[in-house]
Amino acid sequence: DTMTYKKPLGLFDRYDVQLEVTHSDDKYFYMTHTFLKDGLIIAEGTSKGCVYARGEGVVSPAVARDAVEQDIRK
Repeated sequence: DTMTYKKPLGLFDRYDVQLEVTHSDDKYFYMTHTFLKDGLIIAEGTSKGCVYARGEGVVSPAVARDAVEQDIRK
């Protein structure tokens, strides 16, 4: 996971965050996070994450995507 800071933020400054899932493998989603203030990029970072189901453990990204798509169709 990485984070690159380009501009400072004040303690109570408002900002927007954009998250983009860039790709996945058998276990993880890989994401880019972009922090913006007044339309300017102030920080960018990457991370990986997984979906965990209680009693089942890690759920593959394909299964997680299918579940979300089924929920959207309802």
